[in-house]
Order: sequence, then C-alpha cells, then structure tokens
Amino acid sequence: MLGIFNALLQSPRLEQRRHKHAEAVTLYADYTINNTNDFNKGLELFRQAVAIEPREIQYRINLIKALIHMRQFDAAEKELDEYNKLDSINNNKIDYEILRSRIDRNRKRSTSSSTGSELND
Repeated sequence: MLGIFNALLQSPRLEQRRHKHAEAVTLYADYTINNTNDFNKGLELFRQAVAIEPREIQYRINLIKALIHMRQFDAAEKELDEYNKLDSINNNKIDYEILRSRIDRNRKRSTSSSTGSELND
C-alpha cells in the first residue's frame, strides 16, 4: 500500500493539481498514522499538505490534531494562530475554541502526568 501512495505522490500530473495533491498527501498521512503507527511520518505528511495548500483550513486542523497527539503543544499553538489568521471572518470560531481547549487540556494532563500515559483527543 505504501508503494501505491509513493507512486501516486510522484505523479507529475498530480503535482499540477495542487488541491488533489494535498488531498492525496493527507490520505497518505492518515494511512501512515492509522495503519503503521508512524506518527513522525504522518506529521511530516500533514505538514507537507499544509505547505501545498496553506489556505485550506482542514489540512491545518489535521496538523494541529497530530501535533497535540504528539505532545508538541507549542507547535500546535503556532499552527492554531495561523489557522485563526486564515479564518479572518471567524466562520470556524467553534473549531478554533475546540482546538484551543484540546491543547490546553492535554498540556495540563501532560505536565501533571508522571506515567507518560496516552493523551485523550
């Protein structure tokens, strides 16, 4: 399956269609995280999708969620700030508040937990 994703992402025709390219990268990131548990590779791919389509809010949400899961809270906050700048008319204020709450809640759990157990959300 990974070979199929790699072949797809190397297609010159796909690179010419930015949105489809970012979508394919996102699918690959989801697959990588959910089927191989390679969160580092998934995070790299989510970053790549944001770089391809920086104004597409959903790609940034995916990146923020992955950063929270990996306990990279400062980076998640930085991406959340970028998300907020993109949403200048506050169409997605509820999503912003949910993500802000997840960062704060998981940061608090992470600093108060000495067991290193998994974070929720």
